Amino acid sequence: MFRVAIIALATVVTTTFAPRAIRAQAVSLEALLNEADSANPTIQAARAAADAASARVPQAGAPPDPTLGIALMNIPVADPSLSREMMTMTQVQLGTRLPWPSRLSISESVASIRSQVADWETRRIRDKVRYDVRAAYHELYFVDQALEVTRRNHDLLRDLAELSSSQYSVGTGVQADVLRAQVELSRLTDQGVTLRERRVAGVARLNSLVGRPADVAMSTVELPPEVHRIARASQRADVGFSSATLGLEPTNRSGAENRVTPLPTLSELLLAARETSPRIGVHVRRVAAEEEALELA
Repeated sequence: MFRVAIIALATVVTTTFAPRAIRAQAVSLEALLNEADSANPTIQAARAAADAASARVPQAGAPPDPTLGIALMNIPVADPSLSREMMTMTQVQLGTRLPWPSRLSISESVASIRSQVADWETRRIRDKVRYDVRAAYHELYFVDQALEVTRRNHDLLRDLAELSSSQYSVGTGVQADVLRAQVELSRLTDQGVTLRERRVAGVARLNSLVGRPADVAMSTVELPPEVHRIARASQRADVGFSSATLGLEPTNRSGAENRVTPLPTLSELLLAARETSPRIGVHVRRVAAEEEALELA
């Protein structure tokens, strides 16, 4: 009776996990990045804000609009008329304000710099979204590979559990082997469930980043081409690693020295960050805009 119970338990555990094959139509990283550029709500809002800031530049440098007014004075209340009383007057006024010299040019300069701030902010948001898409994509790739490995291990352990149960049922096996196989099979089952839940969450996050509904299904992701190139290059004999800071000479696996481009210095990195970093570009131009606004005040 006890042997029958163990065999039934093996059948239940092996059917609980039931991992389906994750190999399906692949989704490329480049396609998701392009979709995020065009459909991500945060990027769209940033671009709309940049367009609005750009439209304010010519308005800030334009002179004030002229005003047209009509004034009526001394009109009789009891019997209104424009010609009955000699003191009744009708006035038509046309005027405009004359801004202080250089005020319009400074206002336009402030608006122009703030438009640049909006453009750099759009770049910063776009880079952040693209980074998040890459991170979510690679996380999803890892989960898919982990699911595949778990499925293979589950199949192997299921066969081992069935073999142990068969041997134990005919009296040639050991009960401890059967129990040990069932415990490991249960652990793999739990691991598979956890990975599948993790994949559902990863797909929802990636869908939100590219502007899709969270419940849109996504097939197996593929390894990006640049990662393939790095993986292939790491197998070559002439690839080595160096550190300019530590002064290490790069060598290949045969012991010969390699000629590689040295790492940039800290000052070069800081200069490149100041010229190309969207986050720094936003703050630098905000400071410039406030300085112009102070001059305008």
